[in-house]
Amino acid sequence: MARQYETVVGPTQKVEQVGEAEVKREVPLAQAEKLPPLKQHYETDFKEGRGTLIMMESFNQDITFPDGKIVRIEYARHLNYAARSIFLAIYIPADTRAVAICEYVKDHIDDYTRSDLDIEMGGSGSEPERSSDLIFTGRVFVYHEGHIPLADRGALDAAYREKNLRLQFRSTDYVLAAMQGKKQATAASASS
Repeated sequence: MARQYETVVGPTQKVEQVGEAEVKREVPLAQAEKLPPLKQHYETDFKEGRGTLIMMESFNQDITFPDGKIVRIEYARHLNYAARSIFLAIYIPADTRAVAICEYVKDHIDDYTRSDLDIEMGGSGSEPERSSDLIFTGRVFVYHEGHIPLADRGALDAAYREKNLRLQFRSTDYVLAAMQGKKQATAASASS
């Protein structure tokens, strides 16, 4: 599996047949164009800045459905060395197959959380931590540019919980709430 970090890019690909779907994974290329607002949140929600360093391993994955339709998703393993934990974030573009993609991720969660690399991190005066010692929390953040009906969200949440996973949806509503929060904070600081 190919990985991308802030300074390392490798152009390898892996194609595998999983049931009726063909899965193709490759390293995402640097994006020069402006990202949609939800995509910006996917890229930045867990960046450094809240008192801890979280390293991000990023991947692209093409999922081919039986009818030949290909949907490209992005996913990232977030490695929080301070908390000795790993969690997952997935970006799904506007597509009607978001529920099927979420089910696929649930059914293959080990493939999404496993890493072939063992990365050591440590600061001055602290013992280094290895990524192989970090524990997957079961937390999965799904960023989706479309609408997933409430009934489907509930069914997915229940299915994830059966596997001791915790699903958190972030969609355009999340972006609107974040923008509203920024406007309120700006208004409050301007009036003080």
